[in-house]
Amino acid sequence: MQISFLGHSCFRIKTKTSVIVIDPFAPSGDLKMKKQESDVVLISHEHTDHNNLDAIRENEQLKVFRGPGEYEVRGVFIRGIDSFHDASSGSERGKNTIYVIDADGVKLAHLGDLGTLLEEEALEEIGGLDVLMIPVGGTYTIDSRQAVEITRQLNPRYILPMHYFEQGYDAGAVLTPVEPFISAEGSPVENLDTLSITSQTPQESRKIVVLQRA
Repeated sequence: MQISFLGHSCFRIKTKTSVIVIDPFAPSGDLKMKKQESDVVLISHEHTDHNNLDAIRENEQLKVFRGPGEYEVRGVFIRGIDSFHDASSGSERGKNTIYVIDADGVKLAHLGDLGTLLEEEALEEIGGLDVLMIPVGGTYTIDSRQAVEITRQLNPRYILPMHYFEQGYDAGAVLTPVEPFISAEGSPVENLDTLSITSQTPQESRKIVVLQRA
């Protein structure tokens, strides 16, 4: 499996059977997505920085999932878990979907624009993880301190920060950079272009992987 960061909260995941794109974003400032080939698109919520299907090439076989439920595509198992985009039960910014993906013997979770700490039920639903994609920039989501609490609860092998300040992306101008999260979390950090992982990848202690924008 190969995981690439396309910017903001958008990742491309290449499995043995499928390509998955999560939370494609609309152009803003200098940042614009290249058109992506994909078999599956996952949308955590209906804001333009997370639901831009114009960034995906037309494909009659394309599957788009937009909320809670259980889905299977070509041996990839996906579970959408209900959550909130704010700390007020959705009254400010609505609902958010957390996606848990099982493919190639690897388990990932993408927290979308999670706006509050996870309750015990959600932690149990997510379970043990190889890879966690987590917002860290605050303002519209959990902040770096809350993100650290969640990483320690879920204890994934790899932490992929997202939804933080990126130079040139106007829609994220009010977000904090990734560095405060890295400092507070305290795990070893690696900067990569792509994260490659298989079910045979040796177990490591928790590591932060900052992916460069593809």
